[in-house]
Amino acid sequence: MRFDLGFSYATGVGPLRYKQLCEHFGSPQKAFEAPERSLSEVLSFQIASQFVAWRKAYIHTEVAAELKRKKVLVLNQSHPHYPQSLLQISDPPICLYIRTSRAENLARFNTDHHISIVGSRKHSSYGRTMTHRLATDLAINKF
Repeated sequence: MRFDLGFSYATGVGPLRYKQLCEHFGSPQKAFEAPERSLSEVLSFQIASQFVAWRKAYIHTEVAAELKRKKVLVLNQSHPHYPQSLLQISDPPICLYIRTSRAENLARFNTDHHISIVGSRKHSSYGRTMTHRLATDLAINKF
């Protein structure tokens, strides 16, 4: 989970590049820890260089503590509650982030019907407002 979470935070590495890296190196851990030269066999030199610089500053324990403080559960693609239907698309999210106060709520999450709100890490105030409004309406209507 540690390395999946890291890749989901890394700039320049989205679901497709993550998949390519895991296939090339054999596991998320080996890909995450690979030297820059090896990474540039899969990524462009520029992206590999940016990733290595970012990786040096990434502190997993701080990210995990922040997610816990915000009551966010993280599911990677190998988690039993990660929706199988998402794994069927060409570029499934590296991780899913679920805001919930209790892990028991995951049992409700593992259904055949899902609604996802997908957005940008750098969102506008309008995007944030509309996302909040949409999520609130969905929750009120028990979706």
